[in-house]
Amino acid sequence: MNQVFSLERLKGNKMRCQYCGEELKFERGRGWIHTDGGLYKQYCPMCGWKGGAYPPATYCPVCGFGEIRDDHIARPVPPKD
Repeated sequence: MNQVFSLERLKGNKMRCQYCGEELKFERGRGWIHTDGGLYKQYCPMCGWKGGAYPPATYCPVCGFGEIRDDHIARPVPPKD
């Protein structure tokens, strides 16, 4: 179900990512992001690295593979009332 929620309602509530369950934070001008700063979580299919830094990586910081992939976007789950 699509639900519209205001920042006032969310003040003090902990938003979590629908996909990974990680706590999200709201950054003005960027919206909801993962706590490590990235809008997207990425992964390396060669070594299994996962991360989500900002700016996004263009190659794996562990093995150097140049074709890392986006895993998911930070999608907030509204707090349960």
